[in-house]
Amino acid sequence: MNRTVAEVFPPGEFIKDELDARGWTQRDLAEILGRSEPKVSELINGRRLITTRTAKELAAAFDTSAEVWLNLETAYQLWKDQDSPDAAVARRSRLYELAPVKDMARRGWIESSSSIDTLEQQIEEFFEIDSVDETPRLLQVASRQSASYAKPTPAQAAWLYRVLQMARAIDALAFRKSHVGALIKDLRGMMANAEDVRGVPGRLAEAGIRLVLLEHLPRTKLDGATVWPTAQEPVVAVSTRYDRIDHFWFTLMHELAHVAAGDGKKNQWLLDNDLADQSSEGALDRPKYELDADRVASENLVPRKAFEKWANRVGPYYTAETIRDFAARLGVHPGIVVGQIHHREQNYSQFRQYLVKVRQFLAQSAISDGWGRPVSIRG
Repeated sequence: MNRTVAEVFPPGEFIKDELDARGWTQRDLAEILGRSEPKVSELINGRRLITTRTAKELAAAFDTSAEVWLNLETAYQLWKDQDSPDAAVARRSRLYELAPVKDMARRGWIESSSSIDTLEQQIEEFFEIDSVDETPRLLQVASRQSASYAKPTPAQAAWLYRVLQMARAIDALAFRKSHVGALIKDLRGMMANAEDVRGVPGRLAEAGIRLVLLEHLPRTKLDGATVWPTAQEPVVAVSTRYDRIDHFWFTLMHELAHVAAGDGKKNQWLLDNDLADQSSEGALDRPKYELDADRVASENLVPRKAFEKWANRVGPYYTAETIRDFAARLGVHPGIVVGQIHHREQNYSQFRQYLVKVRQFLAQSAISDGWGRPVSIRG
């Protein structure tokens, strides 16, 4: 509990007491200290600070320690400045601990302001809390076990809450877990052409899943998230951090695997970052449910047995023709096959012409925010 001292007297009051006890005048003290009388007057009236040298001189004059006078001066200055800019610094520090204030203002999530009161109010409204000293609801559950999947950073938490805000603007039918299988089957029919991703948000909404397209914040490396505002209202977010057809479909299928498994319901969220580097059975620091989601996502894109049989036959001397033929047999875009080749061979320079961009098509039908554009809803 913090206690505020009602009043602290300046050191000059104690100097007066010492003078009265000895029957001295200010002129007497000035002669003893070897100082001018005006300077001693300033010292007694609080217009001159007690320095280390002055503290030693007063200690010698009054038979005390120098620490007594330095402590009196320090205590008085701290009390006098309790409503100084230091209080504003502490409040602003709390805001920056809670949220990436500058990045949020840059993205238009809050308004930039020099008023600490205005900033506090905006942050409280954004995180749906009554005070900046509270922990936002989605962050109250204990961190997950793996060190790589610990409590989100302030930037990740802000991104997560922006996902929630955007999801509330999306209409969706009632969610049924049993419908996810049919959803995956329908989505496979959209994988052959990049433009067909425009149909993804609508198809997910029909299955009771809201899709949000949200640019990641600096230094977060966020690729996607699965959020559960309630146990029966899943939200899937993708950042298209890598604007490539293979990365989009892998991220989407990874998040849908979480939805199908009910992953994240306890915490109400799961954040996935750096999937392009971590989607490997060898990434032992990742939780099992993440590795499972990787496996399911890959299987829904390019069935492992079919891919291995084909890659063992034609690899590592792949050609554009063999890639196109295999992709056509699977009913997917060649870029999705190239993504699997890159993952298998660890050679990311080949056939990059097939890694086409899809964000422009997705943004035509998904609620989106970022890339220099304001949040928008398009039908």
